[in-house]
Amino acid sequence: MTPDEQQKIDHLTKDLDPFLEKHPDLAEEAAKKRAGIPLPKGDHPGEAEEIMKGVQNDIDHLEAVRRSRTTEAQTAIDQAIEEANKWLEHMNELLYGDE
Repeated sequence: MTPDEQQKIDHLTKDLDPFLEKHPDLAEEAAKKRAGIPLPKGDHPGEAEEIMKGVQNDIDHLEAVRRSRTTEAQTAIDQAIEEANKWLEHMNELLYGDE
């Protein structure tokens, strides 16, 4: 596994939950944004969407290289992707609710 790939795995497994911890009211902010209500604390839902794009890019890259990696690396990639997909699903629920 390359250092870049390890960095992507670390990002997917260690860096995502702290964003949610810093923004526990993300769902409420997203609902306000959808309703056109100004967000006085900044556009955290927009920031979350940008992070989600980066997460998806990391997933796409890791999926593309997975087959050419060792069994151990494949396992690490699979676990990181699984965690990241769960995080993305949760973020979609927070940001878009029942839309």
